[in-house]
Amino acid sequence: MSSPAQPHPLHVAYYTGPAGSPYRLLRHLAALARSASIEAGPTPARAELLWPRGAAVLPLHLSLIVTRGVAWHAPIDALAAESDEVRGELDALRRAQVVVLPIDGRARRLALGVHRAATLRADLIAAGRPPEQVPVLFQVHRYADPNEPPAALPDIARALAWPRWDHVEAFPREKRGAREALDRAIALHEESRGASARGDAR
Repeated sequence: MSSPAQPHPLHVAYYTGPAGSPYRLLRHLAALARSASIEAGPTPARAELLWPRGAAVLPLHLSLIVTRGVAWHAPIDALAAESDEVRGELDALRRAQVVVLPIDGRARRLALGVHRAATLRADLIAAGRPPEQVPVLFQVHRYADPNEPPAALPDIARALAWPRWDHVEAFPREKRGAREALDRAIALHEESRGASARGDAR
């Protein structure tokens, strides 16, 4: 009697910047998984996870795309050198079934989030993907600082203007929100896939 076929892993890409130690984020998510295998090296960009979902587990392939520069980033297709790193990023975007885009939720940093969303669009196009077909989960980082007013969610949604999106608020200083963001990204992929199937059936 043959064993049941294992589900294909869900490909999740994290499109993030170097601030906040994205490699530590990858290790943090791996620690929350049922089991994990992380790429070797000081700056791992990929991990294979078995992610708990109730009584079941879901195989995930996580990829980090760490945008160059602290504030501004040239889209991948504008880079002069076709390095192994760039080829790996393009491959991750070709495979991505959902993208997690961390953004700073402070009002004065909203322009940076708009720029990140624009470069994500450009990089998806460089990878041969229509951006409107790729769901994005905005991981909105909130900071409890009276001198830094937060951007309201309607303002964030209007400014980033992504066709298929959802959001989760995360609190980096309290190390809260990473698990919830990945859970919601998975659900967003499932909802988007269901919506596409319903559209095809019409």
